[in-house]
Amino acid sequence: MREQARRLAGDAERAGDAAERGRLQERARQLESDSDQESMMAAGDIYPAQ
Repeated sequence: MREQARRLAGDAERAGDAAERGRLQERARQLESDSDQESMMAAGDIYPAQ
């Protein structure tokens, strides 16, 4: 997931359209967040979001 988020962030930097750039940036942030939550859950640091 983190690699995909990095690719999307790079694509967002190169996007010419502001709406597309925003969409890609939001998707990259969501993937990073999901990856962080998955890692913490696997380590037993947090409980899943309700």
